[in-house]
Amino acid sequence: MTLDLNTVKTVSVIAIGVLVLLAVLMAAIVRAVVGKILLVVLLIGLAGVVYWQRDQLSSCFENCRCTFFGQQVTLPDAVSKQCT
Repeated sequence: MTLDLNTVKTVSVIAIGVLVLLAVLMAAIVRAVVGKILLVVLLIGLAGVVYWQRDQLSSCFENCRCTFFGQQVTLPDAVSKQCT
């Protein structure tokens, strides 16, 4: 399964938003302070990992091989022509 670069960027922004929203929701729902802190840290950490993977897409054009969580991402035609 190959992914399009724009699709990956869009999905990662949506995933970051959902994870941050879940972090806020969990903080409101979970009453125990320790539970709140652990869930918020976990969800923000997951959002950070998704952001880091998304940021890696910007630098992958140098070697013309882009992956997102181990999945190959297809490059746009203009970039693909530069890689040949």
